[in-house]
Amino acid sequence: MVKTVQEFSVFISCPSDVADERDVVIEAIEQINNLRARGGIRIRPVFWENDVSTELGDRPQAIVNRQIGNEYDVYLGIMCAKFGTATGEAASGTEEEFRLAFMRKQEAPNEIEVLFYFKDARHSRDEIDPDQFAAVTAFKKELLPAGVLGKIENLGQFRTRVLKDLTEAIHRLSSQSQTAPNEREATLSEHSAADETSESEVEDELGVFELNEAVEDGFGEVSDLTSELVTAMDRLGTRIRSQTSEIETIPQNSSRENRRAIERSLDRISRELSSYAETIDGTVPNMEIAMQSAMEAMQSLVVISNEDQLVNEGESEDLAITISEMHETLTSVRAQIADFYSSLNAIPRLTRQLRQSKRRASLATVRLMEFFDNSLTQTEELRSIF
Repeated sequence: MVKTVQEFSVFISCPSDVADERDVVIEAIEQINNLRARGGIRIRPVFWENDVSTELGDRPQAIVNRQIGNEYDVYLGIMCAKFGTATGEAASGTEEEFRLAFMRKQEAPNEIEVLFYFKDARHSRDEIDPDQFAAVTAFKKELLPAGVLGKIENLGQFRTRVLKDLTEAIHRLSSQSQTAPNEREATLSEHSAADETSESEVEDELGVFELNEAVEDGFGEVSDLTSELVTAMDRLGTRIRSQTSEIETIPQNSSRENRRAIERSLDRISRELSSYAETIDGTVPNMEIAMQSAMEAMQSLVVISNEDQLVNEGESEDLAITISEMHETLTSVRAQIADFYSSLNAIPRLTRQLRQSKRRASLATVRLMEFFDNSLTQTEELRSIF
């Protein structure tokens, strides 16, 4: 059996310090292809590591430009703190690639989509070179009047954003191609094309109802686990206050008996801290899994709602309420965790065991705060979409 599909190519242009973000774009394209497996549209990622072969006889960027060509449908640029190496025509390869794409956009606005994202340099995976960062800053300032730039806070947030942006970009291009001579069509063997989605994958695709349930289940589990952690923090705080009060009743002199009584109370505090850290270490991975499940379902809903318009106004409002409630819960608990962390740091390091337990509890709490920070960024991104 054969079928005709529209193929769109996305050229991912970026320096080496945003390789993780480039991989997120590739994964997002795969996710869109899986969701659109029977929709007559396929997206192909293009990037120089994969699509440029060894060649000599010209400047390197000229070879890249020639082999990549100028027939791609979407240019997607990413930068953080590294601008790149001068090419002879521009200050970096990414800049030259962008200018070629933007020139095409100005000449034929309906034939190419241009997207550009900037990652907060504070989250750079590499050491920041001041000159390189200054060049990125100047380039970003130059681009600001040209349109709306994308912002990258973390990989989860970026995946949600790029799924939405790519889906909308392809939808615009597809709409244009339906009213113009279509040169994108290709006839593919449904069962022999290597990069086609398999029948089993298509059969396993979730519909809107199942995706909504997955969102509710994921957020519900995160809420339940959050309540357990708040209870654990409250219990620890109560027990530490109790032990502190007990220590205060012991006569403050240097007798051996009094010192041992104080040490016993401090040992109990140490055990409570260790127990709390174990609870956090055991719970956070489950929270991450539940949040990831909810986010993946949400990302799929973003694609489906843009492509099929299957998420009606009422369902969209319900999703918006669910996201807002989750965001408010995360915000409130994050503030409680910050207060608890401050109290934790105020515990004096009177014994080696107490110092070790305090450090372990502090590290566990930091990890917990990082989970909440990442989750808040992702839910904030979703709030801007629904």
